[in-house]
Amino acid sequence: MKRLAAPAKVRGLQVHRRVADLVADWKPVKGAESYRVEATAVGAGATYVSDVPARRTRARLSVATTDQMRVKVFAINSQDRAGAAAVRRIDTERIVPNLRTAARRTADSATWTRARRVFVDAPCPDGGSCEGMVRIVSDSGTVGRTAFSVPPDLTDRVLMRLDSRPRADSRVVVRLTQSERQRVARADLN
Repeated sequence: MKRLAAPAKVRGLQVHRRVADLVADWKPVKGAESYRVEATAVGAGATYVSDVPARRTRARLSVATTDQMRVKVFAINSQDRAGAAAVRRIDTERIVPNLRTAARRTADSATWTRARRVFVDAPCPDGGSCEGMVRIVSDSGTVGRTAFSVPPDLTDRVLMRLDSRPRADSRVVVRLTQSERQRVARADLN
């Protein structure tokens, strides 16, 4: 049997925290039969591992609370040869510095996924839980809205169903409140 070359290095690795989990996304690699995701707590040595089939390019790992994590993703071929690892380091503490940044990131993350569905990634800074409202508006009025709550120093994905299909002029309006402080951010719908 001919020995196959190791798969190429994984590209486009993005890592973020979602509530108590660590989520890694990457671009597919040609010739990969599977992927291995390793998340190591910097300084603590604890390693979390997930094996993912080739048809998926996302892994979600439940990890303990730690200051920093180093995440590696390897592509593995049919002969169990691993390619070079893509590596990212993430600070799992202090996800966002303040409420204004959290509101802006929430508005900027709004993505239209399918007909009549939009999701946002809503981070909350340290200092108390965040209550929020996301509205999708166009010149003709409000297309959809949803309320959410996120624990302090964490991020959660909020999925909303729209009343009607969003138009090209649709905008996102996010109102985020934490301990009597409130910030509003606006962005175009992606």
